Amino acid sequence: MRIVRLFDRSYAVGLWWQHRPGGPGPKKAVLALARERAKEFPQDNYTCVALQAHQFGLGSYRGEIKNPRVYSLAAALAPEAESFVGVFRLEDDLWWLCVLNKGDIAPDGDACFATEEEARAAANSHRQVVGVDEVFYSSLDAGLRYLASALRPETYLQEIFPSAAGRRRLKVRIGLVVTLVALAAGGWLLRDYLEERELEELTRLTQDAAIRYKRELAEHPERFFSMGWQDAPPSAAAGNQCLAAMADVPLVFQGWIAEGAQCLPGKDLTVIRSHKRGASFVDLPAGTRLLSSESASLTSPLPALARRPTLAPGGLPLRDAAAARLYQLTQDLNARLQLSWDPPEQTVRDEVSLVCPWQKGRFDLTVPHDAMSFVFSALEYPGLMVSRVSYTKNNEWKIQGVSYVRPK
Repeated sequence: MRIVRLFDRSYAVGLWWQHRPGGPGPKKAVLALARERAKEFPQDNYTCVALQAHQFGLGSYRGEIKNPRVYSLAAALAPEAESFVGVFRLEDDLWWLCVLNKGDIAPDGDACFATEEEARAAANSHRQVVGVDEVFYSSLDAGLRYLASALRPETYLQEIFPSAAGRRRLKVRIGLVVTLVALAAGGWLLRDYLEERELEELTRLTQDAAIRYKRELAEHPERFFSMGWQDAPPSAAAGNQCLAAMADVPLVFQGWIAEGAQCLPGKDLTVIRSHKRGASFVDLPAGTRLLSSESASLTSPLPALARRPTLAPGGLPLRDAAAARLYQLTQDLNARLQLSWDPPEQTVRDEVSLVCPWQKGRFDLTVPHDAMSFVFSALEYPGLMVSRVSYTKNNEWKIQGVSYVRPK
């Protein structure tokens, strides 16, 4: 078992997970079962456990797990699919395998490896058992981006057996109770008093934990919203790929005239052609779609583009600064701009209303032909994505995209 630090929290990886026979049960019953299982394997020296209603994970660790709490990373991971096999690079020498089978953590589905090859081999064997079509592989940066939006930390580690200090505290409490019982007449009033105080203390601790949990949710809303800019290629690479692909399109093919083109960077290029009298309908390239007797389209795939460098939400520009940059570029190029802003997304988690700390702007920029050679370099700006480049028969170039910003 190892402890890793992610997003200001400590997480445990490498637990051995077991199911509770008979389905979900109270945590006391699950803890009792976990203690029995730990005693069956004394050579593994299990010292801590992560408890869930239907299963538990055993681990061996001599460090502090209470202050601050250490959460189970496998129990915190909440992918969209119930069954999931993923390999994450958490540190330079730590590859973590997570296997979920219909929502449950597989017995060996929370494993640590020193090399990528070992992790991939284990993942492929689990994939066949779980029945998923593919394994999620990630680099260090990509894995952290995925985890930032997919973690729901709730299950934390606790000591599986009371520590020496805990036993001493328990003995002191028992001695105090015995003394008080001996001094109290009848003892029944004292018992009722202790039970009432214990209930009050338990209620207070539960309320404090709920308050801390909700405070953590409110302080880190970014975990629950998609960071769309992280997966996009740089604006210059996206735009230049489209320009190069469009430059290779012949103006006339088999008598059909190119009237316009639409490029989705890293995905495909679609060319629209109009029919001229005498042009062939039967000798068109494979994949051509006849839209009518007057027009046809052909879509060709484009190579995928590398993602831009990782950018934390705090590195996004302020909305006014991003808008000013687009307005200035529009003026300098004698272009036309349509710009609108979506309100920040909102969601509710455990009765806590969360507002996304960034928002998304949508722009549509019509650019003169002579500016197309350098406009994409000017659009290289944090949080800005080029999603579509179009050319129309009116000799107009349109660039559409999204700009992620901080509202203020």
